[in-house]
Amino acid sequence: MSTGTEVAARVAFRCFDSAYAELTAVNYLSFLNDAVADLLVAGWVLPLEEDESLTQAAATYSYTIPATFAYVSEVRMEGGAYDESVPKWQWRLGYDGANPVLVFDSRWWTPVANKHIKIVGQQRLAAYAGGTTVHAGVEAFVRERAVSYACAHLASGTSALAKFRQRLAAFYWQTSETLLTHQPDQHKVVPGSKSVPTR
Repeated sequence: MSTGTEVAARVAFRCFDSAYAELTAVNYLSFLNDAVADLLVAGWVLPLEEDESLTQAAATYSYTIPATFAYVSEVRMEGGAYDESVPKWQWRLGYDGANPVLVFDSRWWTPVANKHIKIVGQQRLAAYAGGTTVHAGVEAFVRERAVSYACAHLASGTSALAKFRQRLAAFYWQTSETLLTHQPDQHKVVPGSKSVPTR
């Protein structure tokens, strides 16, 4: 996998500006993040992840959801190997005025002190910094879309290179649109997931 800086450098290369004579590396990274924003609007998320950092406490039915989650698809309890799945009707997602929380129904669920809770869910894509690793499943789209944005920006004037960049912008836009419409299952919200409030 590549970093944001490495992918942005490939964008600059495809725009015939690998020496950064016309735009800076930061500019190319911005085009990359414009592409990430497009994925967010289209509803793409990252693949399932798990978090086992929540610890149950006696008589406690509300727990702050870890910051990375935008959707929760499953809640599991520590037993042998988190083999106890909590039915969805025994928990809900809420907001305590400061944080999104996981709230268990005290009529059906009893906490076991010091046992852990596993949250299974998905997070939204975030803007990339230079050293951030670009997720493999979205790298092709963000690269192609960033090339389109960068070439469109660089295509001012009537020179042969400007006209060529106009064609490149159109070509890479279409390529990225094709990738956008073929969203892999792992980047779709898992059916039945609950949306984390405020995220």
